Amino acid sequence: MAGGMSPEDRLAAAIAAKSPQVRLERCAGSLEKVFARALQKDPRLLAFLESWEASYQKTGLVQIFYTYDVTLRCREDAPEKLEDVLTDADRPGPEEMLRRPLVTADPERHLKVLREKAASLGASLEGSCGWEGSQMGFEGISPCQLIRIRPKFMADPQTLSGYKSRASFEAKRIWKQILGRACAPAFVRPFLALSWLMQECRYDHAAYDAAAADPEAMPDDPVPHLAYGPLVERRGICAGVAWAFYYLMREAGIECRCVSGTLKERDAIGHMWNLVRLDGMYYHVDATISLGEEGVYLGGLMKTDEEFTRTHTWDRQSVPAAKGRRFTHAFVEEYLYENGGPWVDEGADEKYLYPEDIYE
Repeated sequence: MAGGMSPEDRLAAAIAAKSPQVRLERCAGSLEKVFARALQKDPRLLAFLESWEASYQKTGLVQIFYTYDVTLRCREDAPEKLEDVLTDADRPGPEEMLRRPLVTADPERHLKVLREKAASLGASLEGSCGWEGSQMGFEGISPCQLIRIRPKFMADPQTLSGYKSRASFEAKRIWKQILGRACAPAFVRPFLALSWLMQECRYDHAAYDAAAADPEAMPDDPVPHLAYGPLVERRGICAGVAWAFYYLMREAGIECRCVSGTLKERDAIGHMWNLVRLDGMYYHVDATISLGEEGVYLGGLMKTDEEFTRTHTWDRQSVPAAKGRRFTHAFVEEYLYENGGPWVDEGADEKYLYPEDIYE
């Protein structure tokens, strides 16, 4: 054995190093047994190995040994190193499985969790439309299987990147449109972002009807589902509005995330909104409700879990609890009337600070 290594250790090292060939000397048995022992020692090797071919020579008079010259074929999507592979011991969550391959002895359990968490996964990736999974293993050699999970996107990476870049640029411009040179505190900005979205954007009913007709279908037009839709073309449905709000909060330096769930009045199709964090407390914001109608609707602004459970459903274990009660619109409104006047002199637009029509 070269270098004092056992055949299975030498094979494992070659697979992990993505070596195209390896010689295994003094093997007391079939090559399949060598592979089985290597994979038993470190199942993560499944994430690297696609297939193999080999030739052999016999040596020895009493005890027959084999020398195998093995040609290894590495997986094209193999990770950089073994540490990039998840195992059951890592207790991976769905989000981790989107980023890293998993080698598991219980693939069905993990796939079941993924199916249950599909909606929340979509809320973490702009432009995603479900996911697709693959399983691969070597029957009779390893009891484990490799699971790869990949999100499906509404457009190719280059197109999506273009949409995102333009939306980021537009978010900067929109804050200048709203505030000019004025500097507003963080707790005022969710209201200002909602005020802008509700006054400037329309709800894309055609996109909603298409999604309602077949929620699993890939949209023909991705724009209403992306931040680009409301921010640039001034149209969108819930996903696009939630991502637009996210971009505006990100530009304002406010922690924000998108949340997937349903509206109780129409739970046949998914819905998306946001969570924002201010002074350590979370609040729900749904900027889609009454989008495009006259006035600014406050029914989805800075709400607690208790308030939102009356109209929304979501996986409450997948997101932080919203318990914030301080920064209601009444608090913000009082602050604006006391402090917002000088902002107008600095270029802030009264249209967004003080909308003419506000209703609950």
